[in-house]
Amino acid sequence: MIHVLGDSHTSLFTGLHGVCPRVPDDCPQALPGFCVWHLGAYLAYSFGKSRHAVRAKARGCVAKMPQDARVLVWMGEIDCRNHVCKHASSAAGIRRTAREVAERYVRAAAAMLRGREVGFVTVPPPTISQHGNQQQPTNGTFAQRRMAAQAFNAGLQRTAKAAGAMVLDVYDLLSDAKGGPNPALFADGVHADSRCLPLVLDQLRQCGWMRGDEAAMDVARALAMVPPPATAAGLPGGLLDARDARQVLIELAAARCKVATGQARGAGSIAIFGAGQHTRSMGWEPFERLGLRIACVLDDQAPEDGRGQLRGVPLLRPTKSRRGTPAFDVILISSDAHEDVLMNRALAVYGSRLAIIPIYSWRDS
Repeated sequence: MIHVLGDSHTSLFTGLHGVCPRVPDDCPQALPGFCVWHLGAYLAYSFGKSRHAVRAKARGCVAKMPQDARVLVWMGEIDCRNHVCKHASSAAGIRRTAREVAERYVRAAAAMLRGREVGFVTVPPPTISQHGNQQQPTNGTFAQRRMAAQAFNAGLQRTAKAAGAMVLDVYDLLSDAKGGPNPALFADGVHADSRCLPLVLDQLRQCGWMRGDEAAMDVARALAMVPPPATAAGLPGGLLDARDARQVLIELAAARCKVATGQARGAGSIAIFGAGQHTRSMGWEPFERLGLRIACVLDDQAPEDGRGQLRGVPLLRPTKSRRGTPAFDVILISSDAHEDVLMNRALAVYGSRLAIIPIYSWRDS
């Protein structure tokens, strides 16, 4: 498990679009193997101050992490967008201020996380447009913000190396030809979204923090194919509507079902486990779009005579005997309220003979 601690940019590692909730609120997580701790809109400069509130908040998060946890820390973009250019105007002053902020921040975070494996994420390319946050707006010219970001990252690289910490360098990875945020990867011009996850996770693999065969790599590729909602341009300002987040997870589950059927071409068949409101509102479209066929819906409350139907497919009771049951390759658990109960029931009936895929958790059979 990789724990990601920092400002709103940590939201990338949830795998969802938008800015995730701040601790201590629950944080939806679509990317397996990651746990995000969003502290809030704090400065790296503030993290470098021993008595600042962000330090106490971060210590509370760290106390809940396993002692052997790998921890990625990601802060500094707000400093380079707002703070540095507000307090320095000359090129030399911008570079010096940004470098000093980065050095203090890295030393403070490394000391707090001593004993754990630590990594730092560089700040992304600087925003080109005006940021909507009135408290921390965009200051200076684009050239000045780029200068601040590059100096900050240089200071971060040097100090992290001295502290024995890994650096995940995403600056060039996320930049366009002019050194700004690549519009294909930034829905709101400030925060990189899940379309860049395969690139970022591959960089983590190159740093030795992931393996190429981990489930997160396949999941990242599936998430990257989900376009950001049209409202994403209005971010930041909280997680997108829960229905949007749910739809992302359903689309991802459909992609995982497709992989699990082993049918790269042609139609694989799946059974939906659960006939409640969640299944009725979800519909078949996310699965049919990928060429998947819904063979049946399984539910313990289905009619005993086997003649029930739901949205045009057989509604059947789960049974170990497949005689008289339409053939299916994968079982999808469909419930947002009782997923664990249905997962355990499916495992009890079908064991490990079939892939059993949940939508909201990452416990595969």
